[in-house]
Amino acid sequence: MDQSEIFYTFNIEKQKKMVSKMQTMYDVRQLLKRFGIFIYVGNRLSDLQLIEEELRELHRAKLINTQEFQQALLIIWNEIKKEKAKQNKQKNDGNEM
Repeated sequence: MDQSEIFYTFNIEKQKKMVSKMQTMYDVRQLLKRFGIFIYVGNRLSDLQLIEEELRELHRAKLINTQEFQQALLIIWNEIKKEKAKQNKQKNDGNEM
């Protein structure tokens, strides 16, 4: 086994561990950071939607594997759901006054 094969095997194992550990938005942002992608628009929902689009582009370009992509999408969708619920609650609380 030459040095490049060892490095490749090490990277594959490292990626598998990262996918299994990906559980939070911080982890998704760390995934994007590996590719030099930093997203901050100022609106949480817009940030999440833009992150989803970037993930789709990375997957289309085969820069992330399907497992990473799916895990990241689940996290993003969960965060979008939470953010929409939060916005609806704030909207409803404002209507009661």
